[in-house]
Amino acid sequence: MNSKLILAIHPPMEMMYALFALGTKQHFLNMLSDFGMTPEQQMTEWLDQISEPMSPFLLQELNYFFDPSGLGYLIYKSILRHSSITDTAAVIDHLESDGPASLMDDMMGSVCKDVYPGMKLRQDDYRAMSTLAAKTIFPDPQRKQRVLEMLAHPTESHARFVFLLRSFYSGYYGPIEAEVLEVLENGRPYFQNQYDTDAAAFMSRFLNTAAEESGLADSNKERSDSTIVVHLSFFKGIGWHTYKLEGKNHPRWFVLGLRSDRVEEGGAAVEQAVLFFKVLSDKKRIEIIRILSERSCYGQELAELLELTPATISYHMTFLLNQNMVVYERSENRYYYSLNRHVMERLFQLSHNTVFKR
Repeated sequence: MNSKLILAIHPPMEMMYALFALGTKQHFLNMLSDFGMTPEQQMTEWLDQISEPMSPFLLQELNYFFDPSGLGYLIYKSILRHSSITDTAAVIDHLESDGPASLMDDMMGSVCKDVYPGMKLRQDDYRAMSTLAAKTIFPDPQRKQRVLEMLAHPTESHARFVFLLRSFYSGYYGPIEAEVLEVLENGRPYFQNQYDTDAAAFMSRFLNTAAEESGLADSNKERSDSTIVVHLSFFKGIGWHTYKLEGKNHPRWFVLGLRSDRVEEGGAAVEQAVLFFKVLSDKKRIEIIRILSERSCYGQELAELLELTPATISYHMTFLLNQNMVVYERSENRYYYSLNRHVMERLFQLSHNTVFKR
């Protein structure tokens, strides 16, 4: 089986990230600021153009599903299940036709992933799902409350979610979608050239993973998930996130921020030192580093240990991964993070030498 990477621009995935950018707007802008970046004018104009005409009711629904505690991210499963469909409205149609049982099943498979798959419940056994969710420890109590609310009212929750997506797309995001995709098309040649020139360097720099781990280094390596799809995203901004459906026959997806090239690898010593100090300026990131110095952990585990939401852990990991201070490896359907001691020691030494001009 030949391993390959597909650099794609996938419209439904981009709409999902526009929803994330609005639902976590301050969180999103803080991340750019922490990287020393200010949102480009086009970004702020589009976010304002989308949100300002929206009714208070629709904004409330957007925040319910797409703020850091929200469960709107579950749309990624529909997007990946129907990944050959690039028409955003058609993906929403599929989500609607799949019905509430499918949405609740996706939700439980995400929030109770350790035990739910083995229980083999019917997709519409909402009472058993509620019992399981009630017993499950959530790092984010607000997310748990929303899970229980959705299970108590599955048909209504599904209808609300579909209504939000359809209204958002037809009335607010759809009118600018072509412009967003044009910006992404203009940015694609740079990343394609980077990958074509040196696949291993591309994987290490932009996706913080070795070509060997991904299966891209050896075309004879037998891996059922050797196809990697990278969606280039305007509304992701910077950094990356990865998605994969359960099962061996599904490709692994990355969403890569269009402006990730602005975090230069191996830049001037002073710039590297500044970024390093910014990473260490947050107490929670230091706590993550201390935990990972002792053992590897997956994201949910870190969230529980630090009593943070998974979204907050993902936020902090963006900085650590982009500085290559943390690496990860996949085991089944989990991503285990571990400290990259060599890079940490190099950055400490570089920062020391930069400050004291050695």
